[in-house]
Amino acid sequence: MKILAEQTAKATGEISQQISGIQTATQESVNAIRDISATIERLSEVSSTIAAAVEEQGAATQEISRNVQQAAHGTQQVSTNITDVQRGAAETGSASSQVLSTAKMLATDSDRLKDEVGKFLRTVRAAQIGARRHSPARPLSREQETERQYQQHGRHDDSRRGAGNDVGLLSGIGRTHRARMLPHVEI
Repeated sequence: MKILAEQTAKATGEISQQISGIQTATQESVNAIRDISATIERLSEVSSTIAAAVEEQGAATQEISRNVQQAAHGTQQVSTNITDVQRGAAETGSASSQVLSTAKMLATDSDRLKDEVGKFLRTVRAAQIGARRHSPARPLSREQETERQYQQHGRHDDSRRGAGNDVGLLSGIGRTHRARMLPHVEI
């Protein structure tokens, strides 16, 4: 019996060890199954992300295709517009030449008119001076006296006849008389 008890104890110990080994192996299998499950879950997420990216890329490719078609259409319109601009530039160049020619003619006419007006004003002034010499002596008005002072002091030239240069000569004349004198223009 002693031997039987020892053999039973020994067998019980071995069975306990085997059960413990089986429990450890089972626990390791459970952990491995959890790891495999987590890996499968991550693969599923990655697959979903890839599927979404592929779908977005397909939509982006379609959008790019539409944009390329629109760009081709826009390029054709730009080409047409450039042709129109070139035509307009040629027409503008022709019109500019005509305007330049007309402006030159006007400048020539303006110079000729300026000369004629100058001659006319010199003739009128000469007639006024001649009329003054032949008229009986009478007192000069303020305007005439101012004109006489201009002539005596050599200030009859209109380029020096601005309001700033006439202050000394016009100081005694009222505003109404100055207003009549300053607009005087000589060409």
